[in-house]
This record gives sequence, structure tokens and C-alpha cells, in this order.
Amino acid sequence: MAFDKKRILDFITGKSSSEEYDALKQWQQDSHDNIEQLRKYADVEDDVSTLSNYQEVDTNSAWNHVEESISDQKTQTIGLNYRRIAAVFALFALCLWGIQYMVSTEEKTVTDTKHIVYTGDKNQIVNYKDGSEITLGKDATLKENDFRSFGLSGNAYFKVARDENNQFRIIIYHGEVYVLGTEFSINSTPAYSRVVVTKGRVRMSTNDQNYILNDGDVIEVRKEGVSVKKFENITPENWKLKELVFQNSSIHDVLERVALYYSIELIWQDGSATDHCRINTTFKNQTLESVMKELAILTGMEYEIQTNQRIIIKSYKC
Repeated sequence: MAFDKKRILDFITGKSSSEEYDALKQWQQDSHDNIEQLRKYADVEDDVSTLSNYQEVDTNSAWNHVEESISDQKTQTIGLNYRRIAAVFALFALCLWGIQYMVSTEEKTVTDTKHIVYTGDKNQIVNYKDGSEITLGKDATLKENDFRSFGLSGNAYFKVARDENNQFRIIIYHGEVYVLGTEFSINSTPAYSRVVVTKGRVRMSTNDQNYILNDGDVIEVRKEGVSVKKFENITPENWKLKELVFQNSSIHDVLERVALYYSIELIWQDGSATDHCRINTTFKNQTLESVMKELAILTGMEYEIQTNQRIIIKSYKC
């Protein structure tokens, strides 16, 4: 069933009937192709004035309207039906950002690795002479010290060509990383350093200690100490696509994984916050801003994204 733009806008603003809601929900479930059709509707200038300010949508009013049409249903875990409703509200705002996101993540390739200081909004790929590929994030600094030896400040993803005779070495703020051939991410700042292994094996040396890391292992080094955790389903493919799938996951687990994939530091303003929120949702190739906005809809979360790649979680309502 095809829906025109007016029907979808009526639903977002709480004007559609319960029959239209039921039909739209069924339509949304029928095929992922329908979601793509929804995304295409965002590329229309005549509706921009209605959708330009996502925060003006009265989500409480819209949700109450939906509740009236499905009053016979039992209360479900947060993130099921509520997530589907929230997704419709978020959809148009997200796809307005989509064009900007696709442009901002276009990649530029360089081969001169003697001293690179990158401050642009786009990813920058460095094709190294040994066949390795290094993807630098915004504001990252990479300096070649010797063959397969670098200094790094900031965020970068490494796909290292195997060479059993020459280790690949990265010097960061809190130690050194060694590898023969693998894929991993490093985020190194004066406050902390984090290494995430997506494939293979890595050795991290810090404070005269060596840590061997395998697929899915994450090490984080701060002045307070070192922590090592294991995460499931971290692969090069879903890392590059920022594909995150959550099923009945706690808000702490969700935000912790988001922090990994987007190479940010997560700060809990209230360290004693409860963890009763259960999340069922999927993200793929979305901006950090769009991910956080959807999580805020699902949990009533208040947060702040700071310019120095930090997110402050202030509160949430579950």
C-alpha cells in the first residue's frame, strides 16, 4: 500500500485516524523497501517548513492518539511498539540529516604519511606503502616515525597488511600498540586511550604491562587505571557501517557500545543512575546526533554532545 506525503505528515502531527495508523504500521512492517520510500519523501522542499524543527513535534499528544487506537494491547517492553512510533517521528528528521551525513563522510585518499594533521569533517584514508589502510577521523594527527611505525593523536581505524618480519607500531598517549596484521580502532586523547580490536590480535603496552587483545576486546587506559572488556559481534563490516543491533539491552550497554562505535567518551553525570530501560532497536550508518535523538525519544534521556568528542548523560526517565 502506498502512502502519500499528506497522510504521513498527518500522522506525525496527530491528525490521522486510528485506521490510518494501523495501516501505516502494517505498511511499515511489510518491507524495508517501504522505509526507503519514506526516506525519499524527505527530499521535497515544500514540506521542509513542516519538518525543519524536529523538536516541535508533540510526541506526547501523538502517542496518546496512538494509544487510543490500540487500547486493547498489553503494555510491552520499551522499544517495541513505542520504538516503531518514535521511528516515524524521527524518520524525516534523520533523513534530512542523511544527505549531509553522506557528504560529510566522503573519503579523501593521501599517500604522504610523513606528517599528516587532519582537521576536516570528512574521513581521510591513508594508503600506506606496505598495503595497509588507515582511516583518520576528524582532528586526528598521524606522523610516520619509521617504516610501519607511527605516532597518533585522535581517532583512526587501521587495516594492517600482514608482514611477519616487520611489526606495525603505533605510539599513543598512554602506551604503544603492536600488530602483525589485523583491523582495529584507536582513539587516543590526553584524558584516555581506547583500542578496539575488530579482527585479529593486538598487543597493547602501557605502564610496563602488556595486554593481548583479540576479536571484540576493548582496552581503555586512564590515569585511574586500565580496564579490558569483551564485546560480542564487533566485526570490521559492522564497525565500518556503524551497524548496531540491540535486543532487550540496557541503556548502559547501549550507550557504551555507541561510545565505542562513534569513538567518543561517555560521561555519566549521575553515577548512581538506575538501569531499568530496555532497548530494542537497530542503527546503521547514522550520525551520532540521530542515534542520540532516537534514544532520547525511547527513554526520555537528557544529554549533551560536547565539541571535544564527549557525551554527558544527564538523566533518563526509566
